[in-house]
Amino acid sequence: MIGLYTFIFSVGLLENWVIRNFSGYTQIIIQSLVGNSSFLYGPLLYLFVHFLTTNESRFSKKKFLHFLPFILSLALELTIIISGIKVNRDLSEIMELIQFEILMIQILIYNVLAIKGLTKHHRSILYIYSNIENKDLNWLKSLLILITSIYILSFCLSHLLLFGISAAKNLFIIVQLAITGSIYLMTYRVIFQPDLFNFAVAVQQEPVNAVNNVQNNSREPIINSRYQKSGLKPEQATHYLNSLRDLLKNEKPYLNPELNIFSLAQLLSISKNHLTQVINESMNMNFYELINSYRIEEAKRLMKDPQYSNLNLTGIAEKSGFKSRTTFFTNFKKFSGITPQEWMKNQTEL
Repeated sequence: MIGLYTFIFSVGLLENWVIRNFSGYTQIIIQSLVGNSSFLYGPLLYLFVHFLTTNESRFSKKKFLHFLPFILSLALELTIIISGIKVNRDLSEIMELIQFEILMIQILIYNVLAIKGLTKHHRSILYIYSNIENKDLNWLKSLLILITSIYILSFCLSHLLLFGISAAKNLFIIVQLAITGSIYLMTYRVIFQPDLFNFAVAVQQEPVNAVNNVQNNSREPIINSRYQKSGLKPEQATHYLNSLRDLLKNEKPYLNPELNIFSLAQLLSISKNHLTQVINESMNMNFYELINSYRIEEAKRLMKDPQYSNLNLTGIAEKSGFKSRTTFFTNFKKFSGITPQEWMKNQTEL
């Protein structure tokens, strides 16, 4: 999907070359296809993100409705050209303006939907994985936000031209270079991140209300209506919570960097949904926060232990269950309020 998106975008850059090197009906058909292919940008990018972040793998018939604006626009243009209908210049300019307005609105809507999908995906993986380095798509979300911002700028510049501000025309080359660079950078990142397609997150199975609480900085007890019908009794929840704490304290499964909610639930011999509920309601955390909070405490223990004085911070991070130094530093600052170096300095001053 992303390959087709990049190919169509690249062909669109060659529209002037097509006009110069073809003639007759061949030129008309190819020029119409290239000119209207912009209506495929939004749907293709959205569908790429959709299939990337959900368990859906089959291209259903309903998905073809996303390509309806492209088909209608192409059919209308070819009908006018082939039928020989003469369109005066003023009407032609109005039609092009309307087409551009519809195109920009369509692209913005699809891009926003893709960004929302990536936001939901990020929240979901925090409830499944303890290390998300190769699964997090925030980089793609950032690029999509950048691309969307550039399209908004293009939309604004076009309207400035309508109001007679000709200076805006000089900025279009910058917009074109920026959008081209961003799209090729996105494609490059996708191609060279092979793990991108090796996992799927069951977003539909995640506790939606619980996921929404990830952005809530407060640590007040969470009242989650989704769990009201879960069947987990208070005494069961207490038992599971005590078992979870004992397991984390005595067996330290969090030292396994590949630990996920499914393997932890299996160790506890309880369902994944009940474990998620206990972590969310009883500990006011998601799975990612819980496991990495224990890893940080383990890292602090190692840093204080003379036996591990030969290890640098990267070594400490790896022994604590982290897969990268960056993730270790991020979580250390989150749970301790200071960096590992600052924490170690404070320990030597005590």
